[in-house]
Amino acid sequence: MTAMRKYSIKKQISRYLPNQQDLQKHYYFRRFNTLIRQPRLWHCNRHSIAIACFIGLFVAMIPLPMQMLIAASSAALFQANLPLSVSLVWISNPITMPPLFYFAYQLGAKLLQLETVTLSSESLSLDSIASNFLSIWLPLLTGSLLLGTLLGLAGFYTVNWIWRRNVLLRWHLRKQSTRSSNSV
Repeated sequence: MTAMRKYSIKKQISRYLPNQQDLQKHYYFRRFNTLIRQPRLWHCNRHSIAIACFIGLFVAMIPLPMQMLIAASSAALFQANLPLSVSLVWISNPITMPPLFYFAYQLGAKLLQLETVTLSSESLSLDSIASNFLSIWLPLLTGSLLLGTLLGLAGFYTVNWIWRRNVLLRWHLRKQSTRSSNSV
């Protein structure tokens, strides 16, 4: 029985996520107390974790401010695991944003068959970026939405696959333990 317990994916995921009581202690999260208190947003099951992976990875690729707020409201709307949705948004952090969004821009420009705008270090002034914004936003948004969808789907199906594999392994271990206890 101890071999089955160590393979519980639900316990492994729950161990790394913050709990509801810890978040309610922080000043910032007290504003969202009604949202945080909804128990369905804290469930750790295959459906809520898979949806949370999709939401977190999708929102992480969207070039908008307040990604955590978007992920939290989406988690509430789709009954996904709130802490995982919000945590996964941090894949796009200040260090990873430039390469992620550059790749998304290049992808969007290729899909839309548009010529890419090259910004040199001298042309990184606010005026230069503002004047190029109109030619950058559509490919960036297109590439970001496609990349977010692909990463979100990959996360969703990976969680489902790992969870199912874990359940089958636990069934197999349970079957072996009942066979060994019946033969003794």
